[in-house]
Amino acid sequence: MSRLVCGAGGFQAGSPGSKVPCPTTARWDDGPTDAFFRWLPLMNIGWVAGIALNLVHLRTGRWTPVTRAASIAVSILQLVILVLLITGPDIVALTPELLTGGGFTDPGAAETVVLWVGRSIRIGLAFGILGTTVEIVQGIVRLVRAGISGRLVP
Repeated sequence: MSRLVCGAGGFQAGSPGSKVPCPTTARWDDGPTDAFFRWLPLMNIGWVAGIALNLVHLRTGRWTPVTRAASIAVSILQLVILVLLITGPDIVALTPELLTGGGFTDPGAAETVVLWVGRSIRIGLAFGILGTTVEIVQGIVRLVRAGISGRLVP
């Protein structure tokens, strides 16, 4: 018995150039939810600020009190975004109906997958919060140590 496999673009996979649509209710916009897109501009600001900081750091070749403080600020922004994502509504629009319409034959299995995808995303965000918090504490410790050792320029 052959199994229907849907490829990218919603067409049946198999032969190249296949234009046979998949019998599914899934659409291209069934991925991220409005909650995700609500925070996307803030995420982009955080990413651009991080990249800009890395470019400045590469150009100067060393940490300065200003770049260290900017790094802490960017990390705090990223931490706020992660907290907003983990405490808000689901950021992926995955439902059992979407999965059963896309090839899952067991509704119970589809519910289990949806449950575990949501949990996995929250666990990943929690690890991100933990890592970012450690990064902030390390940055503060390094900034304070630099000030104590006299390398801090007013």
